[in-house]
Amino acid sequence: MNLTLPKREIAEFAILFAVAYLFKVVYVQQFFSVHTLIIFITLWAFLKSIYFVFENSIHLLVATSQDIAYHKFLFLMTYNIGQMTLSFAVDFFCLYEVDKNSFIGVAPEFSKLEEAFEFFYFSVLNFTFFGYGDLMPNTIATKIVLLMEVIIAFLTIIFILSDFISMKDSLRKK
Repeated sequence: MNLTLPKREIAEFAILFAVAYLFKVVYVQQFFSVHTLIIFITLWAFLKSIYFVFENSIHLLVATSQDIAYHKFLFLMTYNIGQMTLSFAVDFFCLYEVDKNSFIGVAPEFSKLEEAFEFFYFSVLNFTFFGYGDLMPNTIATKIVLLMEVIIAFLTIIFILSDFISMKDSLRKK
C-alpha cells in the first residue's frame, strides 16, 4: 500500500462536489420546493453515511488481513476522515443555502466562502466531539444530518482507529 491517493478516492471527491453543484443548480432553477430539496440533501447524507461506514469497515479488514503498517493505515484513515468532514460540511452548506433558518450563529454578513469555511469548521468540531456551540442546527433536517455525522465519527474513531491494533494482533494469533 503506497501513500498516494488512488484514482478512486479522487473520483469520490469529484462525485461529492458534483452532487453538491447539482443541488445548487436545482435550487437556483427552482425545479423543486425548498422542502423537497431538504429531503433530498438529507437522504444524500444518509446514503453517504452508509457508504462511509462500509468503506471504513472494508479498509479496516484489508489493513488487518494484509498486515499493513500502522502509519499507512492511519494515513488512509486520516484521508477518510477528511473526506467525511468535508462531505458533511458540504451537506450543511447546502442545507443552509436552501434554508437560512437551518442554522443559528452564521453571521449574515459572511460571504459564500466564509459560510463554507464556517460549515467546515462546524463539521470538524462535531467530528472531533468538541462542538463549541457557536453554530447550532435549528431544523429537524440539520439535526438529523448532524446526528449522522456524530454517529459516523463515533464509529470511525472509537471502533475503527482504537481497535485496529487489537484486531491486527488477534488475526496474527490465528
